[in-house]
Amino acid sequence: MASEDKARGASKDEATETEDGEVRVTSDDDQIEDSRVDLDGVQLTIPEDRRRLALYAALDVFAVIGLLILMWLGLAFGSQGIIWAYLVSLLALAACWFTFRPCFKFVGKLMRHVGVCDFCADELVVHVTSKKDDVIPYGRIRDAQIVREPKAIRLLLTGEWVTHPAGVYYVGIAYPFQPELLDGLEAELRDVLKANHVKLRKQA
Repeated sequence: MASEDKARGASKDEATETEDGEVRVTSDDDQIEDSRVDLDGVQLTIPEDRRRLALYAALDVFAVIGLLILMWLGLAFGSQGIIWAYLVSLLALAACWFTFRPCFKFVGKLMRHVGVCDFCADELVVHVTSKKDDVIPYGRIRDAQIVREPKAIRLLLTGEWVTHPAGVYYVGIAYPFQPELLDGLEAELRDVLKANHVKLRKQA
């Protein structure tokens, strides 16, 4: 992990070697890291709503099964001379691929008990999937905004490292089955961001 002084904006690159031999390089000019990292000095963990993960995973699994059946039917009818059935089969295959990817994400997080994110001593670790993290040093966050919704919290981060056209990095905390937990989570979010000297913008 980078020290607090380097997390506050030192321009010199830092290279460290992990236990598995992987070299991590951080610099103000680099993209935010997106490898799976070991957590150190966790101050706050934001868990996932596991019932939401289970529901989305189940829906995606049923969708994949339905698309595979449609693809098989397309091949079967196509073999009987119905040419357009091959097109249906190809479209079903493409849709199956795009549906399988979020399914893998939800199932992976559910099985590995991976949360939304962890606020560590020097950085915010966002768990994009069960095997991929975005590591964001607090010193590289220009400001943050907490947007409260009835069943979710949106954490919007800005900084020079953000590549999204909207200019913000989005962290979604959705609790459709446990909205009563959001009040406490919002308060904890504000406290941990202030404790790590991250400027908070007021909700418009």
